[in-house]
Amino acid sequence: MPSLPVLSLALTALLAGAQPEPAESLEPPRPPPPPGMFEGVGLARWESVDDELVAELGAAFGPATAEQRDRILQSLRSLHDPRLAPLFARLATTARPVLRIHGILGLGELQTPPRVDLLLVRKVGEPQAQLVILGEALRAGMLEPEQLEDVSRWPNLDQTLAVLVLGRLQRAGGHVDADQFTQMLSSQNRAAAIFAALELVALGESYGVAGAPIDEILSLPPTERSDVLEQVLEYIRSQRLVRALPVVEIVVDQLGDDQRLRSTALGSALAIAPDAWLTRDLWSSQFAAEDTGGRIRLGLLALHEAIVQDAFPASLFEPLRAADSPLLKQIGDAGAAVTSDPLNLTPVLELVDQGHLQTAAWTLELAVTLEPPLALQIRQRVVAVASRRALQDPAFYELVNNVGRALAKQHPAELASLATSAASSDDRRLLTALLAGALESGAPADPSLIKACQGQGGISAALCRLLETRGSPILSPGDQESLVEIALARADVPDVVRVQAAWLALKARGQTTPALGRVLATLPE
Repeated sequence: MPSLPVLSLALTALLAGAQPEPAESLEPPRPPPPPGMFEGVGLARWESVDDELVAELGAAFGPATAEQRDRILQSLRSLHDPRLAPLFARLATTARPVLRIHGILGLGELQTPPRVDLLLVRKVGEPQAQLVILGEALRAGMLEPEQLEDVSRWPNLDQTLAVLVLGRLQRAGGHVDADQFTQMLSSQNRAAAIFAALELVALGESYGVAGAPIDEILSLPPTERSDVLEQVLEYIRSQRLVRALPVVEIVVDQLGDDQRLRSTALGSALAIAPDAWLTRDLWSSQFAAEDTGGRIRLGLLALHEAIVQDAFPASLFEPLRAADSPLLKQIGDAGAAVTSDPLNLTPVLELVDQGHLQTAAWTLELAVTLEPPLALQIRQRVVAVASRRALQDPAFYELVNNVGRALAKQHPAELASLATSAASSDDRRLLTALLAGALESGAPADPSLIKACQGQGGISAALCRLLETRGSPILSPGDQESLVEIALARADVPDVVRVQAAWLALKARGQTTPALGRVLATLPE
């Protein structure tokens, strides 16, 4: 009888729609240690290392926080290694939504071109998980908008998901009959009825005809309606339902002194009609009512909209520019520049110089929308400011990590230059953040980056070694030992790095198939 790992692999292959290989051909026998590796330790140690590496890989699916597991699975997906397909295929069929999401997306990323398997999405069953997968697949180009029409015809499709899918299909240019939304207005699924009403208004239907589900919510006591109205306003904002401004106005008229909902309503109005009278009235009243911290939050809200909209009114930033706070003034100047003179980066760079975490993070959002030379200026300035501010606020290292991811793909030589500077000034945490970003990017490591980080100690050394080895088809005994050390003997190395190192070490040792078999056998159903 085949061993349990072999059975697991066979089942996985069947689930993935492939024919299982005969057990004898799954993997060649374990090779002996390369000459010079584990000198003086012997074969027993060589074999036991495989067990420890498998345990490290399997730990990714053991007790861990949702955030840890998410990071680890993202890390494995970033390798784009076809040998991980059996793992992703198994994850795609588990009962845990988070694991299924990563499994389906991981499999899709291995296709050429990348494409998500709608049959697997359909089998998920949990509407929220299905929506996450479909949204991420659309964002990453793994799902054509036209395929949403197929999704909308799935039998027994959750009504809320059906409305969301039809709405996205309509905004992607597909044909959607308004009757499909009208039929949902009387649904016992309250969310489906409300979202269908909003979609009808977005298509041009009058509120008098479509608004009954929303009126029903407005008639409830404030304590019962507050959370639902927040969902209504957030849906209008996130889906950019431009014709739904009358709904925002109706909701605002019913809010009274509910400042939380008024703030949410302002966000919706800014997103769909920033120049409307209602928006300007909400903006003025909220700005006057807030303290400096609240005004900074409003400024960030406007800055975000200035990025995503083509014609955001610069005049909305005038109250910020007239404020007493230097930070508020700089937010106003940066917002006005982005909306009226987008090639003028001086106010944006001066905003970075303020050393304020959230506004610096916004400048990196802006950088994604700019031509590479302009984006590079922002990213360089963020790293320069982070090198001064991160000791007081370690969250700045997250921004440096973001820069490392972007530069690894767009400007590898500049990433190497920043890494060299961090190494020469002995700023190890800054160097580590840059290298971790490069690792997470999935981009091949530029030789200049490897040269810049060689000779370092601590975590930087481990990251540098991993960057150097993960793209090499053949690894020397020294390289293999380095990977084993990173995976098993470096408590100071983040879990996402250890798991990558464990996988790459198993791959170099010719043990990926039996290792996956053992891991798959322990996964929850």
